Amino acid sequence: MSTLSRYIFRQAAGTTVLIVLSLTAVVWIALALRQLNLVTAQGQDTLAFLKITLLGLPNLMAVIAPVALLIATIQLLNRLSADSELIVMTAAGATVWKPARPLMLLAVLVSLVVV
Repeated sequence: MSTLSRYIFRQAAGTTVLIVLSLTAVVWIALALRQLNLVTAQGQDTLAFLKITLLGLPNLMAVIAPVALLIATIQLLNRLSADSELIVMTAAGATVWKPARPLMLLAVLVSLVVV
């Protein structure tokens, strides 16, 4: 991979990880609030509560990860455009597909992780 591809991949991957973590936290809180009656009504301990809520997260990752990748890709391309980096890449002779290749590689990696 070229320096430009590594730069784009690193930026997109880092943003995707941060978005996945934040969306997972939000979804986990929603799951935890739904299962809160397990602790209060049935008198279960906190460990059982954590086990039940954490068991639901892997299925939700199949939904969270692609959405996080989409948000990260849009944010990255918007930032590259706003900072005129896309124009500089084109002026330097890069094709339109040059910034798309690392994003497609990241999409393949995310799809492999989700499956």
